[in-house]
Amino acid sequence: QIGTLNSFVRFVKGANKVDAAFVASNTSLISADILDIGTPTTTSVNPVVNMAVKKSGRTTGLTTGTVSTINATVLVSYGAGCGVYKFVNQFVVTPGSFSAAGDSGSPVMDANSNPVGLLFAGSSTSTICNPISAVQSALGLTF
Repeated sequence: QIGTLNSFVRFVKGANKVDAAFVASNTSLISADILDIGTPTTTSVNPVVNMAVKKSGRTTGLTTGTVSTINATVLVSYGAGCGVYKFVNQFVVTPGSFSAAGDSGSPVMDANSNPVGLLFAGSSTSTICNPISAVQSALGLTF
């Protein structure tokens, strides 16, 4: 065990803004560094179209992409028994190789390692991310 579930956001049948949870952990068990990226800054930034972004994910490792859409509304299927949920005010990163199954939860950073978003869904053509400001607000977090 590396931590304790501190907070999470429940899905609603209407419009969701984030798919996120926060685990509180002892700093002796974890590092602030992100593999292949280093320590992120404490300055979060909003995504903008054509922004270069990067992430280090469990499945695909370090990848780079470009924000192609902001303020997107998407429907995300969580599989049989869980349903489809609508998310609003998301941003989309391309190309599709930016992420794959297992990369969910990866922080998305700009070129200067400023937090931009949280990766939570994707397909073979694009990746869907929650803006980090919405994650911070929903979970009551500050950097």
